[in-house]
Amino acid sequence: MLDLLKSRKFWISLIGLTALVIGSWYPQVQSALTAKSEALGGAISLLVVYMFSLAVDPGAGWRGLLKSRKFYGLLIGLIIMILDIFGIVLPVSLAPETVIGICAIVGGYIASVAITDRVSV
Repeated sequence: MLDLLKSRKFWISLIGLTALVIGSWYPQVQSALTAKSEALGGAISLLVVYMFSLAVDPGAGWRGLLKSRKFYGLLIGLIIMILDIFGIVLPVSLAPETVIGICAIVGGYIASVAITDRVSV
């Protein structure tokens, strides 16, 4: 049980599930998520890619989180998705195809960092 509570994969899963549950309880959040389903799907895919990258290369654990390129890739991708979900306008308007492309690129970056770090070890 202690290993589960130390697991970053567990906490990422819990945060994602909590966000979805909260989103279903509040009508304002639910309508924003329904209107921007591509951004929600992108955010979920980023969380999944990050969990897989932690499985491939766990890195330095919690102590190395702020030094992790995977973490910052996830953070940047999620910030873009959250801004898009709630309609906060970025300098340019993002089409649904652009949002999906951003998720794919950030997800690819996270996965490549994990594989590169694993191979160089």
